[in-house]
Amino acid sequence: MARFGLLYLNQGKANGRQVVPAGWVRDSTRVTTPYTRPEAIDQDGWGYGRQWWTGFDGDYSAIGVFGQYVYVSPRNKVVIVKTSQDINSEENFAEVPYAFHAVADAAGKG
Repeated sequence: MARFGLLYLNQGKANGRQVVPAGWVRDSTRVTTPYTRPEAIDQDGWGYGRQWWTGFDGDYSAIGVFGQYVYVSPRNKVVIVKTSQDINSEENFAEVPYAFHAVADAAGKG
């Protein structure tokens, strides 16, 4: 999962080779339709791209069942992966992105 996050952090490149088109990475990690904008879906400031949730300061995240996360912060050059089996993941959703954002900001200053 971390390698997948790094692939997106590096604009679709892995080991110097373009694996996923950079345009796809850019387009898929941004809100592209009005009905997936944060104000339209009411998800605490998060919008939705193409399989990626779009968040604060250009950060984005792939979110799976039971609290699986791949969080990418391009401006901090940080990828955070969370694997878990949280049966309350929907209830805890509001906390996790803020924690990841704070960790990415702290790591980016280092």
